[in-house]
This record gives sequence, structure tokens and C-alpha cells, in this order.
Amino acid sequence: VLDADGNRQLQAVAPLSGARALALDPLRNRLYVAGEPARVSVLDAASLQEITRFALPGPAYAAAVNGQTGRLFAVDPQQNRLYVVEPEGGAVAQLALPVQDAVEGGQGLAVLDGQLAVADYAAGSLTLVTDTTCADRLTPVAEANPGLLPGVESNIGPTPSPTRTATRIPTVTTAPT
Repeated sequence: VLDADGNRQLQAVAPLSGARALALDPLRNRLYVAGEPARVSVLDAASLQEITRFALPGPAYAAAVNGQTGRLFAVDPQQNRLYVVEPEGGAVAQLALPVQDAVEGGQGLAVLDGQLAVADYAAGSLTLVTDTTCADRLTPVAEANPGLLPGVESNIGPTPSPTRTATRIPTVTTAPT
């Protein structure tokens, strides 16, 4: 961490070689650092001390935290996957994504009000995922939501009706950009 004059103030002690993605969880005061190799280092955001580390099925090129659920999302463009990580324990679910491109893809990821958007570089599309919390259990419940952006329609079939059934594998909507 550098101050306004560029002087080092604090240094992370976790091994961060290959880091490509950062995501801040302000509710838990955690900084997630992901990349290659396929792992996530969880740091205390104030001290930058590593709290824990867990494996991902593949490398992460982008990461974001849904502040409403605390889940970490990471894009793996080599395997065209979106990883959904539970913040406590590091359980990982996978969603298939359209073609990302292992060199240029996997870099566009954003969360707003429980909606996750993934830029599908090679496919020329946008994948939208709704990440909400089931009242009975804290497991992902996702619905396709092509209405998130005006004029965006699904190109992978009809939009499923919203459901309150808990699932480990959220559904996704892919729309041309």
C-alpha cells in the first residue's frame, strides 16, 4: 500500500504471485486476491495479513463480491466458467459461460444490487446472473433476468420464471452486446 507520495506503508505477507483479480468485501473487511495458480488468498483488508486460502477449479482473471450475499464471483476464461464462492468455508459452484477467450476474455465483471454481469469477450455477449439469498438457507438462488438492461433479450431460450427453490447452480442469461 502506498501513500499519496508513493511511499510504501504496508506490505501484504501472503504469496501473491500470479495475482490477476482483486475483490473487496467491506462487510467482512476482506480483500480477495485471485489469479494463477488457481487459488484465492483471503486477506484482512486492514492489515493485509492472510486469513485463509482456498483452491479454485481454474485461474481467475476477474473477481467481484456481491455485497448482498457476500459471495465471491470469479471468471475463468480458460475453461469458460464463472465460479461462485461461499465466503465462509470456500465452497465453490461453477456456471458455464459463453466463450471468453483465454487471452483477452474474462476481464469484465460487475455486481450491482444483486445482479452480476459478465462480459463475454469472444462470444460478443453479456451474461447476467441474479444472486439472491434464500430465506431458508444461504445457498445461491439465481434467475435469468434479461430485463436488467433495456432492450437486452436472452439468446439461449425463454426466460425461466422466478423461483424460490434453493440451488447450488444458478441459471444464467446470455444476451448479445
